[in-house]
Amino acid sequence: MNVVSIYTRESFLYRLVNVTLRENDLSKLENLGPFCWLLFHCDCSSTFRTLGYADTLYRGADLDNTTIESYKQAIGLVKTWDAFSSTSKNRIKAESFGNTLFIINLAKSTSYRFSGMDISSLSAYPNEEEVLIRASRNFRVENVEQDNSTGKYLIYLSLC
Repeated sequence: MNVVSIYTRESFLYRLVNVTLRENDLSKLENLGPFCWLLFHCDCSSTFRTLGYADTLYRGADLDNTTIESYKQAIGLVKTWDAFSSTSKNRIKAESFGNTLFIINLAKSTSYRFSGMDISSLSAYPNEEEVLIRASRNFRVENVEQDNSTGKYLIYLSLC
């Protein structure tokens, strides 16, 4: 079992790591730091180099009105996602989660070999077609709109 497989399991670890990163909770550094370091750097290993991914991705989320408004106000600006982010290559799968769909243009970055790792083959849920985006990625907010037929918010992001 590798660090990605452990991360993708539906367990306390997945939630704890992401909450800790989003809240910048340094009190958990001693316990979670080594795991986060391994996960953050796993795309540098030869095992993971073939998993790099750059294309359109989707992430469903349940956002409150304040957060949706903050994305509307940030059109043309950059937002940082501090936590690791699980996304999908499959829009239909992602649309089943929450009231918001992030549509992410994940083109190859000049700063990194790849900004996403296709971890479908390593994931506890391979049918979700999961691509993992590393923590601390910057995205430009391109547009925010509401789908009239579903009521779902669509937030368009592109990698900076």
